[in-house]
Amino acid sequence: SDTNLISELANKNYAERFLKRAIEELNDINVFLKKKSFGKAEEVYTEVNQFRKPYISPILMTDDEYLALWQKKSFSTNPYKPENKIYETDCHEFVRSKSEMNIANLLNQMGIPYRYEAELILPKGGVRYPDFTLLNVKTREEIIWEHFGMMDNSDYCKGAQIKLENYAQEGFFPGGRLLVTFESAARPLNTQYLDEFIKHYLL
Repeated sequence: SDTNLISELANKNYAERFLKRAIEELNDINVFLKKKSFGKAEEVYTEVNQFRKPYISPILMTDDEYLALWQKKSFSTNPYKPENKIYETDCHEFVRSKSEMNIANLLNQMGIPYRYEAELILPKGGVRYPDFTLLNVKTREEIIWEHFGMMDNSDYCKGAQIKLENYAQEGFFPGGRLLVTFESAARPLNTQYLDEFIKHYLL
């Protein structure tokens, strides 16, 4: 009839058994870690002769190798009014606005690989040129970032809404593989917010 005592005894027995099993598991892990290792499988591609690498389709690569290949890969950029790209980033590329320049500079400072206005072929066959295409090196996933900088313009707002709806139809939703930021003349992009935004979603 003493349910409190029953509960205490049952939890004590459970805890003792759990601790014993956990110690055994930890010992197994320590034994495994002490075994001599000849390297990780993904390092095989790193060790391949540089003249052979172009002819090999690697099964696995280290993060550094994957990043290097991603950065070497050529891509088409947005052909729309290139003369409007007048703001120079720390990487000596030109973008269309001060906010995009700030975003690019922060991405560079935080070591996040990106492409500016790179061609994106959508699953249903359409083509977009998102402001930024980012690479999450650890997950090998590409993330796109659209910055909407004239939200006090009604026509621009309608266009932004249509663009977001089109992205959603292609499987890109805000907070997932699509990042979105906004600003207006009255509410310019806050650099502190931008810093926290990048850390939250990309680091």
